[in-house]
Formats: sequence, structure tokens, C-alpha cells
Amino acid sequence: MGRFFDDHPRFLETSETRPAPNRLNGRHDAIVGYRRDIYAGARVLDLGSHDGRWSFAALKAGAARAVGVEARPHLVRKAEDNFAHYGMDRDRYEFVSSDAAAYLRAAAPENFDVALCLGFFYHTAHHMELIAQFERVGARYIVIDTGIVQDERPIISMKMEETADTRMSIDYMGGGRRAVPVGIPSRAALVLMLDGAGYDTAFFPWSERKGEWTALEDYRGGTRVTAIAERRR
Repeated sequence: MGRFFDDHPRFLETSETRPAPNRLNGRHDAIVGYRRDIYAGARVLDLGSHDGRWSFAALKAGAARAVGVEARPHLVRKAEDNFAHYGMDRDRYEFVSSDAAAYLRAAAPENFDVALCLGFFYHTAHHMELIAQFERVGARYIVIDTGIVQDERPIISMKMEETADTRMSIDYMGGGRRAVPVGIPSRAALVLMLDGAGYDTAFFPWSERKGEWTALEDYRGGTRVTAIAERRR
């Protein structure tokens, strides 16, 4: 297993999710290391970019440019500070404070090669719209790391989620709501939605992982997956 975040520990300090080294390093193996080839020279869209960790990892893997979209302004500031700390070339990245769906609706077509949707897809109710917009803006690859419901049917399980917690949804409906509806897809639903937008989906083989499982129990138990979808030609 790679130790990317051991070499870049500032992201462990600025994370407001689960800053466990074994978790972030394991996720890096799945999100970047498994298909490092897709990042070479790519224009990357990082939706729900948090403190910039995955935009940074994509650039280190060879991406030409990354645009991070994060709704919470204080996390955008963290991302900017992190990139400055590590001396990343300012011409290679941009962070935007925006609602994800609103940003995508306004984005120019054919503007990105890879779309990252990491730890976000189960904190929204805009699932199909996001995937359709990823296709519209040109993404050949979509990487989705998400919690799932364990159901063989293609379903989305809805629940209410508090907006004050930075690990949860924003108030995408407006009006200062304390909670909003979000949907957790099943694996079959994820594949169906991606197929409908013209993508073939493969999954990182978490079950074959060798080594320490600390802080990765959700992947081991199958309640979270990492999908890499490729647009059909």
C-alpha cells in the first residue's frame, strides 16, 4: 500500500472528516493509485473538494490542471493554504466556492477529462443530474467514492441530513434549513445511473486488499465503494 498522505501530512491536519492515516492512504490507493493512468495530462474536476487533498493527489499523479468545487468557503481557504504550503504551481489549480450542481450547470461543455465525486454522492439528492452534467462537461472518466445501501435492487434510500456538520450535506435548497433530504444509492443504482449516461463501471477490488483495515471498515464491510466509470466510445 502506498503512503501518499504520510508524505503530505498537512492534509491529515486540515481534514474535517476522518483524518486517519490508514484511511486516507488506503483511499489514495483506490482513487488514484489503482488507475493512475487516467490522470496523466488530464483536466480534473474535483466536486466537493474539501481541503483540496484529492485535487492535490491528482496533480501529483500527473494531471495538467485541477478545479476544486467546494460549497463551504472556509474549506476553500484551507485548500488554498494547503496548496501554497506545498508550493503547487498556481496556474495548475483553481478552487471555487459554489454549490456543486449550480457550478456544473454553468460550466462550459467539454472542459474536463476526469470528474472526481469523492465522499459526496451520498450527501446529495441530485444524483442523476450530477452524472449527466459530468458527461456534458466532457469527463471521459468519473471516479465516485460513496457510501451505499446493501440492496441488490437499483434503489436510492432517502434520509434527512443535518447541514451544520461539514461532513454532511449543505443546505442546497436554500432558506437556512437545518436538514435536507439526501439519497444513498445501492451499488446497482450507481451502475444503472452511470450506464444511462453512457459509462461502463468498474469497482476497485476492496475485498482483495492486503494489509491493515483500521479505519477502513466500511469498505471491508461493503457499505462503501470506489467506482471508476469510463465513457463508452
